[in-house]
Amino acid sequence: MIIVREVLDKMHEWVQIASPCGLASQVNLRDVLEEVGRSTVACGLAIMGEHVVVRHSLPLVGLDIHEFTDPLQLLAGTADTLEEQFWGGDGY
Repeated sequence: MIIVREVLDKMHEWVQIASPCGLASQVNLRDVLEEVGRSTVACGLAIMGEHVVVRHSLPLVGLDIHEFTDPLQLLAGTADTLEEQFWGGDGY
């Protein structure tokens, strides 16, 4: 799990949550994207470096702890499920 603070336009603070699933070169990306389209509402898929990651971003201004922890748990579960389904195990 990777959690970072991002500043957009030098004024808007966001938190980005990302969890790697596996190497992009080892999977049919269309199949993974279609599964994410069917199964999740709070996460997106991206390639960061060589890895496919599930990620979500939230504005920090006025952020309630549950607005952070609920998507964090959903993202972690989604990443684990995708990792098992498409990469054959929990390597991350």
